Amino acid sequence: IAPVTIEESGVYYIGVKCTTTAAMGSLYMDLFSIKSAVSEGLTLGEYTADFAAKESEWHHYNPNTNVFRQWAAVTSGNETYMQTTRTTYSYMSIPTELPGVYESPAFKLEAGHEVSATFDYSLSYDKADNFAEEEKDKTQLGLFLADKDVPSAFTTAVAVGKDASGERKTATGVVKIGKSGIYYFGFLADGPEKSIDGNGNITYNLYGLTLQDLTSGVSLVSDGSTVSYKFADNVLTIYGDYNAASIYGTNGVLVGSYSGVNQIDLNTLQRGIYILKVATERNVLTGKILVK
Repeated sequence: IAPVTIEESGVYYIGVKCTTTAAMGSLYMDLFSIKSAVSEGLTLGEYTADFAAKESEWHHYNPNTNVFRQWAAVTSGNETYMQTTRTTYSYMSIPTELPGVYESPAFKLEAGHEVSATFDYSLSYDKADNFAEEEKDKTQLGLFLADKDVPSAFTTAVAVGKDASGERKTATGVVKIGKSGIYYFGFLADGPEKSIDGNGNITYNLYGLTLQDLTSGVSLVSDGSTVSYKFADNVLTIYGDYNAASIYGTNGVLVGSYSGVNQIDLNTLQRGIYILKVATERNVLTGKILVK
């Protein structure tokens, strides 16, 4: 998959050429599409995808093989999340290509801005002892950034989750935008190439994603009560009436609690991402800040 620039107006034809070095085998083509390049994207303040309400905004790049299953929505109780699986075999090694890119809508991002990403996931084996340790080390679910709408462009890692205990975990990361333009975020899942005995299966669950532009500040609005903040030079300024503001590390530890002040100097905190919770008369609003 690659973008093509038309240098001169005129009539053109598109053909598909297939070649193989194998003496026997089959070649499949399950999708062919042509689309114009994207010139506009969503403005990123804070974007949350729980995949129950926003799954239609995302796009699947997925090979049609027996090794991978396309990302699909799964509902358990009151929660809807995305899931894919990877199958391995003891008698052969499978390629490490990923089960397609699960790609976000386009975002218009500015040079120099820093974007934080947080996603909840779980990784699990059907039989963990059916994989060698060096094979299990390959298992991960990562969020990558691309400046083109093609799978090969997703090379900048933003956040990676590698815990394969089967428990629900959270992965976080920050990426700095090098130049202004249109960008995409995409999930890539990797795993073992081979199992020890018979078939082996790895299940990847993706529960939710939050993206936030840490540079610009975000307006938080709920139920008619408006609170906004600006964060610059490690100083947090809160606008509007609020009851209390609390700041937590990503490990959940409270590092500061404030009320009755509108400017808070956070230079004493260590560099990193922090969770801001602002309690108003109507709600508790949450955002993220990056201390440099």
